[in-house]
Amino acid sequence: MLSERSLTSDIDEQDIDEQDVEDRLLFADELVLPAEGASAANGGSRQDENAWKIMLVDDEPSVHQATKVALKFFRFEGRSLRFMSAYSEAEAKQLIAQNPDTVLMLLDVIMKTQNAGLQVAQYIRETLKNRRVRIVLRTGQPGQVPEESVVINYDINDYKTKLELTQEKLFTTIVSSIRAYRDLTALEDSQTALANANLALETFNQNLEERIRDRTRLLAHEVEERKKAEAALKLYIHALTHDLRNPVTGMNSVFESLLNREFSGEPLATELPKSLLTRMKSGCDRQLKMIGTLLETHDIEVRGVVLDPQPFAIEPFIAEIVEDWQLRCEKKRLTLQVEVAPDLPLLEGDRTQLWRVFENLIDNAIKYNPPGITITIAIGLSEQRPNFIHCMLSDNGVGMPAQQSGRLFQLYQRGQEGSPTRGLGLGLYVCRRIVEAHGGTIRVSSRPNEGSQFCFLLPFEDTDGGASSLLS
Repeated sequence: MLSERSLTSDIDEQDIDEQDVEDRLLFADELVLPAEGASAANGGSRQDENAWKIMLVDDEPSVHQATKVALKFFRFEGRSLRFMSAYSEAEAKQLIAQNPDTVLMLLDVIMKTQNAGLQVAQYIRETLKNRRVRIVLRTGQPGQVPEESVVINYDINDYKTKLELTQEKLFTTIVSSIRAYRDLTALEDSQTALANANLALETFNQNLEERIRDRTRLLAHEVEERKKAEAALKLYIHALTHDLRNPVTGMNSVFESLLNREFSGEPLATELPKSLLTRMKSGCDRQLKMIGTLLETHDIEVRGVVLDPQPFAIEPFIAEIVEDWQLRCEKKRLTLQVEVAPDLPLLEGDRTQLWRVFENLIDNAIKYNPPGITITIAIGLSEQRPNFIHCMLSDNGVGMPAQQSGRLFQLYQRGQEGSPTRGLGLGLYVCRRIVEAHGGTIRVSSRPNEGSQFCFLLPFEDTDGGASSLLS
């Protein structure tokens, strides 16, 4: 802490005997004290919180007193002076650290040591990095501290002997120091504001560039998605114009043939061959099935898959599916094998929806493979996920490339190019949505000429915990 005498204070004229001041005054003879009758209020620093801060550093109290008396009524730009006093190197360092907005320091060079004042000046500039405060060295022994070496080696603003500082020169020193401090402060504030503005501008530019990059990436993604949507739409239109049109075209040919008989004089009351009626019926069935699939897919996209889960045994369920498809497999000379692990728990799911999953997978295996292949259905407990049954449907047919199998469960992903039968590309998408609605996953692995393997997980009834993961 600073000693009591180092605190900022103003000296009342009644506390100083004028004769004692004249005897001890270190200014030259022409120093003139303020004129009589001058208002004390005009110079009282305690009444001006916005006063210019002047720090007096000297180990002689009389120097402090004389300086304050000489400048008691000083005002510049409507502001008076506020004096702060330090009587040693340590006090000066502490006081300037606490008051970095000091305008001027009148600093004695020689105090307790020969270079105490120089150490204070060095501390201000190098340690505190304070470039604003004006430092004016005062010395009563100029021969001991050469002015030239001091000005060169230390960042000070002026060097005066105490005898040089008459009242007029002291006044001039104070005014010039205040102006320099004011201009330097304004310059530094402008530089700081400019630096902050440049930093803000740089940050804004960086953020703007980042937003532009993000927006560009987003637009590129949107363009890519739009291209994919357009490609899917082309496939969809192809399905409508080709697959749905074929049955109608066939029936139209039959009707045209019957009408031609009328114009040729042949009677219409002839029996139509059963094979013709069968083909017409099959075409209508295919058309209705495709339309139903389109409507169902749209419903899934809007509402999701609606399930009615119930526990049921998996083995008789698979047996019913195989029996239902056995005749068609025989017609294409396919072998349908079933491998069901014994003592499987009850499956927890929607029986109707899961029937459609197996149906779509078997139908695809038949549709996109030549006669003579083997289709295998294998059912067992999952080794990776508890409370799930692992279902696999595989074939040893033509297989498919990896890039095609990677997108197989998306909308409108149709069968292999060149296949004689190509659907709407919705069956496997519906399978995926049904399996995921049950809380499971479905995947495919396939290689050209090595067949395909579809694997998916379905939850079974948890007899210990009550409900399975599907119902939790």
